[in-house]
Amino acid sequence: CAAGTFKAEPGAALCETCGVNEYSGINASACVACHANSSSLPASPGVEYCLCDPGFYPSDGLCTMCHAGRFKNTTENEPCRSCTGNTFASELGATACSSCLVFSPFSTANPSEGGVRCQCIAGYTQTELNLTTPACSACPPNTFQPSQGQTTCELCDPNARSPEASVTPLACLCNAGFF
Repeated sequence: CAAGTFKAEPGAALCETCGVNEYSGINASACVACHANSSSLPASPGVEYCLCDPGFYPSDGLCTMCHAGRFKNTTENEPCRSCTGNTFASELGATACSSCLVFSPFSTANPSEGGVRCQCIAGYTQTELNLTTPACSACPPNTFQPSQGQTTCELCDPNARSPEASVTPLACLCNAGFF
């Protein structure tokens, strides 16, 4: 029998085709199931035709779930891709990245968590640090916030004023009569 087919019993019967998610080498007496989280077409001639499903990547001959912050949306033996450009994937085995909300376009800066969650931009705060998609609030007038992903705004000097959503202490301008 040719690769991708099998014959279980001796005799003159024709070889049978391996089914979906199975493969065989030449002269096989049975088909072998593809490993977990992979798929193949009928009559696949080898294990290399078992392709990792979406959300999984090849690792040591198996298909492993994509790590948080990464995704894969195709059935192929390719690595998972990183979420980029204001997107995130907080769960394992993601097949797509989700978009961050308005004013939270940054994924976490920690490389071990890259693309796992969104953070509010400078000038805005979020209620908790570990939220996946935080709702962001503008720093009120007379305050500022120079860093992304913060939960509080910093106060301007008592004799200075700043506009809403200020990102630097330089936005705190002295009141009349003060310098």
